[in-house]
Amino acid sequence: LSEIAEFRLDFNRFRYLIAATDNDEYNALICTDHGPEMGRVNVFQLGREEHDQRGLSFTLGGGTLFSSGVGFEELDERMENDWVFQKTRITEEYDIDAYLADRHEEAESLLSVRPNGTLAFATSAGRPKVQPGDILISFSPKVESEAKDDSDN
Repeated sequence: LSEIAEFRLDFNRFRYLIAATDNDEYNALICTDHGPEMGRVNVFQLGREEHDQRGLSFTLGGGTLFSSGVGFEELDERMENDWVFQKTRITEEYDIDAYLADRHEEAESLLSVRPNGTLAFATSAGRPKVQPGDILISFSPKVESEAKDDSDN
């Protein structure tokens, strides 16, 4: 938000903005400031913490990432508990229904990458429609392999 950044950064090279600091108000301010230039549908922020929601108008800020609207503190806790980002290619053979059946029940979709390179983010307002050829990026608890090494016996 500094004037120096305004002069030195070419914001035209970026198509999307994600504000993911531990300060909900700052995230909202960044999204509100850059929304007109980038397009309001292209700016996103982490979920606002429950205690901070009264201080911000729902018309400020960006789209809330993740369907659950999870905030910084919860994401930080998940990272400390070894959650991982995963990518999964959806195909005709391995469709969205198979993916949903296989993934961990707590996993959250973050976005899908279309074959043409565009991104479609999952937000608290809804998930993007996924088609064969899309790559899904999700955030999930790390699943330990159930296969045991023979040396453990």
